[in-house]
Amino acid sequence: MRHFNTIALLFAIVINTRAAIAQDTKSPPNANSAGVTNAPKISPPNKEYVLSTKGIDAAGQKQINAFIADRAGQILSGDTKAVRQATNDIVMLLRQQGATPIFVRACFDSLKPWVAKIIDTNNEYRISNFLQVIRWTRSWEALDILIDQSTPAKQKDGVIRISASRLLPNCITSGNLTAPQVDGAARRIREAAENENNWIVTVHDLQALAALSLASQVAQFEPQVKITRGEFLKVLEISIQKASNANDPQQVFAAQRGMIFLRDMLVSNSTPAEKKAISAPIVSITQKAYKLAEMVATSSPASDTSLIQSGKSIAAMAEVVDTQVGLQKPKPNAKSSS
Repeated sequence: MRHFNTIALLFAIVINTRAAIAQDTKSPPNANSAGVTNAPKISPPNKEYVLSTKGIDAAGQKQINAFIADRAGQILSGDTKAVRQATNDIVMLLRQQGATPIFVRACFDSLKPWVAKIIDTNNEYRISNFLQVIRWTRSWEALDILIDQSTPAKQKDGVIRISASRLLPNCITSGNLTAPQVDGAARRIREAAENENNWIVTVHDLQALAALSLASQVAQFEPQVKITRGEFLKVLEISIQKASNANDPQQVFAAQRGMIFLRDMLVSNSTPAEKKAISAPIVSITQKAYKLAEMVATSSPASDTSLIQSGKSIAAMAEVVDTQVGLQKPKPNAKSSS
């Protein structure tokens, strides 16, 4: 029965998340805007530049600039169809097989002047599409832009924050970050999450911090593994506290997903010694998680099955996490929600 409840719970969360992300189209470009849907398109740069392993020459940069200006111009002022097509065109170019870091960097340099112009439109659809383009430049600067657009103090529009934050984990995974960049990104994401009131953005922030921790392990940045894990734990504890305040019951969903991410982090990038070392902050979190689960169980209307199932999942995950760090013995034949 618990397995069935878990599937139902995750289905509910996926549906809620998709519904929220679908709001990216809430403010599509005006159909009567002066778009360039029917204007002649500039061809993509020649393959020799895409595959270039040395600096792009003036002729190549001219081709790149012309292509980016054409497509970014459509994102800025085209109609709905033009915006989507222009986004696809640039993303396909950046993801082209064999595209070298040198070429992708040249594309990003050409895209930079368009960042402020498109963000200043305050149009959810245009900005969300452009952020997808920026993500595929796989650069520290791209991550910097996404973090900015995920931060409530800098981006007031919740839909845009959802669009930006959901791109963070994959941008981190492919970003080849340095240790100082990991430090800076972790701190800024944690600061943004502290002031976030949208549970979906909080989920993405937690997922991004988990990705930073794993990336640090892969890069063998030992201090950063501890730093990023510490920032993750702070955000998870904050999300549990927000959910416990009951001002916004949906924050329970963020706490639930955060507990699942914690379980996975402990499996993927923690040694037994590290698990023992972080048992103190972990027990603080799991104890609060148990209390939250009890509160949800006793205060949620019987009709709100998604909240009730989230509460059960939080308690189950807290039990699993406690077991992982040696705080209690595993129960025989125990099955956990996921």
